[in-house]
Amino acid sequence: MALGGFLFLWAIEKFIIPGKVIKLSKKFFFGALDDVTTTYALGAVLTIMSVAFIIGAYKRWVYLYGFALHAITVIFTWFRIVDPYGLIEKGGLFRGKPEHLFLASIPVLAAFWVLYVMRDSDTKWRSRFGNAAG
Repeated sequence: MALGGFLFLWAIEKFIIPGKVIKLSKKFFFGALDDVTTTYALGAVLTIMSVAFIIGAYKRWVYLYGFALHAITVIFTWFRIVDPYGLIEKGGLFRGKPEHLFLASIPVLAAFWVLYVMRDSDTKWRSRFGNAAG
């Protein structure tokens, strides 16, 4: 449920602060979210996915999608992860200042992967969709 909540926070961000999301997209994802409509569309998809994640629906696909989405974020922010304390001089992708919060993305990515791999053992929050749907 915690990872579903994590995804839900990502989702509602697209509706609450779309301008900031577009700015971050330009900074990290080559402007993939270049307008408010695209940002809202992604927010809608992420909201549906996070609810499915929380209720345990379609585990095979929802858990894999959550992992893939977070993996993309980790890949595009690798330069913040390899220099969390800002020891590399400013230049290029590096800012030369501490940004260790990005380190948290690694255990979150691992949690997504473990949950995907062990999805059939995840029975605490079984939905009415059950294992047949996922």
